Amino acid sequence: FRPVNRWNQVAEDRRLTARGVYDIVTRRVKQAGLDKASPHDLRRSFLTYLLDNGEDLATAADMAGHASADTTRRYLRHQKRRNRAAADKIDF
Repeated sequence: FRPVNRWNQVAEDRRLTARGVYDIVTRRVKQAGLDKASPHDLRRSFLTYLLDNGEDLATAADMAGHASADTTRRYLRHQKRRNRAAADKIDF
């Protein structure tokens, strides 16, 4: 992605900043009529989608740029769902 200047021209010599990403996401969330979402929510959703569709934790961690898979595991909802599903298999 490249930033666009006020004349709607692509700024080839610049990279999109973190603030630029945040502004784009919040604008699109508002346009979609959603309550709230952040770039981090999209990142977490992407990684959760990977894991839910059979990708291994190490690959997801690598794609997230995490040095350790433990970092990825900490903030993904995926693990909580797997734990709940495993517990549901036990008949008490």
